[in-house]
Amino acid sequence: EKQLRLARNDFYALHGRSFKDKELKSFYESIAGYKVNKNYSDDLLSAEEKEIVNKIIDIENERKIK
Repeated sequence: EKQLRLARNDFYALHGRSFKDKELKSFYESIAGYKVNKNYSDDLLSAEEKEIVNKIIDIENERKIK
């Protein structure tokens, strides 16, 4: 589950999303090259990135049900 969560949030981090969650914030701030974009918006994600994120969310939800 943790790997899926990180995989999903990698797309947001690539565009500079800041994270309120302590674990995510700490993880991404430890990665060289990660930089918060003050103008971040989910609109920065490409259609393909959004599709992948939604597929990961679907998998996460399926695993919660089982």
